[in-house]
Amino acid sequence: MTDNGLDWKGNPNELIASYAADGYARITGAAAFITTFGPGELSAYCGMAGHYCEFVPVCHIVGYPGVPAQKAHMIMHHSLGTGEFECVICCLESSLNAR
Repeated sequence: MTDNGLDWKGNPNELIASYAADGYARITGAAAFITTFGPGELSAYCGMAGHYCEFVPVCHIVGYPGVPAQKAHMIMHHSLGTGEFECVICCLESSLNAR
């Protein structure tokens, strides 16, 4: 792989990754971090609320199951076991719309 100027910075959990991205963005102007869907995504939203309120440019990338798995309503790990994957998105939308 060629050098693309990106640096990998590992974190022990998603909340810490969210706060680390916040600090990085405040110093450099922007940041991004990646989490799993479900528990990891929810944990990161505590930090994301701070980014959002203070207009800190952080991109949160969430790895979801593939489209075929979602369309088939497959029961997956890190889910509620219902085959539905929108519950976290719905929670976040209501928070963002309150602004």
